[in-house]
Amino acid sequence: MTYLKTINFPEQVKLLAAAKENKARLESLIINSDEDKKMIKSERADVNKFLKEFKAETKKVKDKVVGEFDNKVKELSTVLDATQLMLKDKVEDYDVTWKNKRESFIEDASKFRITDDISDFVSTNDLYDSKFMNTSVSEKKIAEALDEKVSKIKSDLAIAKAISPQVEAIFKETLDVTVAIAKDKQQQEEQAKREAIAKAAAERETKEREEALIRQKERERQAMVETELTEAKENGEVIDAEKMQEINKKADNYAEKEAIKKASFTVTFEYKESDYPMAWQGPDADLKERLQGLDNLSIVSK
Repeated sequence: MTYLKTINFPEQVKLLAAAKENKARLESLIINSDEDKKMIKSERADVNKFLKEFKAETKKVKDKVVGEFDNKVKELSTVLDATQLMLKDKVEDYDVTWKNKRESFIEDASKFRITDDISDFVSTNDLYDSKFMNTSVSEKKIAEALDEKVSKIKSDLAIAKAISPQVEAIFKETLDVTVAIAKDKQQQEEQAKREAIAKAAAERETKEREEALIRQKERERQAMVETELTEAKENGEVIDAEKMQEINKKADNYAEKEAIKKASFTVTFEYKESDYPMAWQGPDADLKERLQGLDNLSIVSK
């Protein structure tokens, strides 16, 4: 660029005309394919290379020359800058258009493959793969990948159905038959533990009730025996073996009836604190007093 060393800058007119002509040529280009995109990027690289060299040479002599030189440099630089920016916009516009077109293709291709037998639990998001947005992946490859995904889902669904309705339900949430089987097993184990705990509690409660019933029967029997003995003595009756047998039999029958009556039910009284005045303190004690006479009373605040 020896022309930059002179204040006359004689090549400026020719370079400016060539730059404008090149800009006009490139403006008319339309990117329709990746090959076009590569060509445009190459053209922009050439413009940027020339512009970089031009500005570098300009900087060397800028402080030594004045006047017309600066304006001529600026005029040519402006055209070159506008050209490379225009090429940049073309590439970016193409990329946006390509992205929208690719996303639309993926969406339509996915919807087409989601048939009625899987539409209730499979969405287009379930079939999506970020690799589909790579320019190196063709639409044909995407279609093949989608076919493979859907085929596997249907195959795994058949496996899940064959195992149990529970595994099928979990599979429809996870779309992973291995995870569904493992999760179902875990749930069954947890359920078995809960049932074992509940069964143990029920057996324990039954045993406690039976023991309580035995104790209650004995208390009632002893009380009845004492009452009968006292009454017999007051009446001047002879307390012999026959009388004791009579008293014991009577006491046994009485104790059986009373124990069953008292141990066979539990009364549960439910209440809401909001139903009572806020100043009411200790509602449980008050309720027990008002409901006295019920031996097996359970009070629950809701």
